[in-house]
Amino acid sequence: MNANISCLVQACENLGLGDHVDGRCMGRSVDRLHGRGGHMKAPAISVVMAAWNAEETVGEAVRSILGQTFADFELIVVDDGSEDDTARVVAGFGDDRIHLIANPRNLGLAAALNVGLAAAQGGLSHA
Repeated sequence: MNANISCLVQACENLGLGDHVDGRCMGRSVDRLHGRGGHMKAPAISVVMAAWNAEETVGEAVRSILGQTFADFELIVVDDGSEDDTARVVAGFGDDRIHLIANPRNLGLAAALNVGLAAAQGGLSHA
């Protein structure tokens, strides 16, 4: 298990998100989530956004981040147990820099940001 997967697994365990198998937490693996498989260069910056029942506003927030002139970043959106279509809106962007993590239940802002930070690959992380 690589260090990034280990970090996410530990964060998931600490937050009580349940069991993990082969580096998988919440049904997603970090390697698949990031599309890296350990072969691509990590982004310079990780931006972490937590969202809960935000289908009406999350699209505008994501567009704002994607519209920045600096492009060497990843955007990690943590859908914090939303009961609306927040995840569908985020997934609809189809940009490889966007990584969606879906918490199985609402954990609250601080815990959701910690989940996102644990998955961050960038040299600098901003939540």
